[in-house]
Amino acid sequence: MINGFTFSEYSPMFWYCTRKKSKYCQAKARTDAHGNLRFLEENHNHALVQAILRARLCRESTNIYIGGHKFFRHSRSLIGNRIRWTCSKKHKLKCKASAVTIDGVVVSTTGLHSHA
Repeated sequence: MINGFTFSEYSPMFWYCTRKKSKYCQAKARTDAHGNLRFLEENHNHALVQAILRARLCRESTNIYIGGHKFFRHSRSLIGNRIRWTCSKKHKLKCKASAVTIDGVVVSTTGLHSHA
């Protein structure tokens, strides 16, 4: 997240705004190998939206954090950028919390966490 906007890594060290496809946003950034910001072109054509934090584990995010809780990617829609996420404690602690994102924006959450 940079200045309240979320970015997705599309190639090592190259990032674009998560609203690129839905809002045709041209904002982009570049980091060095250590994750330090080296370039930022902040020409967003949209307002701030409810954001999520993405973990950089691989090219496509497999984890997100919402409200301090870690979620794993459960499924991805073949059409559009809809992703369903389940709490990382689903199997270990039988947690039923889940979330849905579209273009990197949380659009719904379901269930309560059964843990701290």
